[in-house]
Amino acid sequence: MFPRESHRRRERVAGSHGTLDGELVVCCDEAKWEREICLGLPQLAEIRERGYAMSFGERREGAASVAVPIRDHEGYPVAAMSVCGPMERFRLVVKENAALLMEAANGVSQAMGYRG
Repeated sequence: MFPRESHRRRERVAGSHGTLDGELVVCCDEAKWEREICLGLPQLAEIRERGYAMSFGERREGAASVAVPIRDHEGYPVAAMSVCGPMERFRLVVKENAALLMEAANGVSQAMGYRG
């Protein structure tokens, strides 16, 4: 039903854990998770447990964001959905934004054939 991605493309997409979306992909991919957690990146464990990644002024001063995974029919994270805003206001509603994003991303994932 869906074309299979090549392993090489997946490695390229999931290789940048210096970004919020990249960290999220690492946390949601079992093979990457095992390799990256061994490199001493404990913040990834928190992202994996929560199910979403957050940033408060880490990428841009005064800005905050939250990102959630979008999965393909095999459960592999192929994209991320995120929202950002001013840190002062965003910090107060990050959990609510994460819940709404997770619901929306789950709908997109299901439309792509994900049933997990």
